[in-house]
Formats: sequence, C-alpha cells, structure tokens
Amino acid sequence: GWGTLKRAVTEPSIEGWWVYVTHQTAGEQARTLNALRAAGMRDAFAMPDDPEHKVSVGIFSEEARAEDRAARVQRLR
Repeated sequence: GWGTLKRAVTEPSIEGWWVYVTHQTAGEQARTLNALRAAGMRDAFAMPDDPEHKVSVGIFSEEARAEDRAARVQRLR
C-alpha cells in the first residue's frame, strides 16, 4: 500500500523562457489546452490550481525557440 503526497516546492532554475497562456476561467483553459494538443503541441499542460488558469506551452533555453512557440500559439488564437 503505497500512497502519494502532493507538495509544492520552489527551486532555482536555469535561465530560460517560459511560454504560457492565461485565462479568465477553467473552461477557457480547457478549450485552449484541447486546441493546442489538436495542433500537435503535446507538451502543453494546464497548470492546476493556478488563479490565472495558465496553460504552459514550453520552457526554452533559447529565446528564438520561445518566440517561435509563442507565435505558433498566437496563430491558433
């Protein structure tokens, strides 16, 4: 009988760029997540319990790649 425990941890991270989309409601968050995954962005994830209902679409070590991803997301609207 193994159990699971959910905990929040803050750790320093390497320099990078986080691309995400914010929403007013959880319903908007779900629609965006579905649209991103349908467009082939399998690394998109809803951020649970986030007050801004963020959908993460990637963390990048190169700014150009982050800008490219942001542009792809914006084209999907």
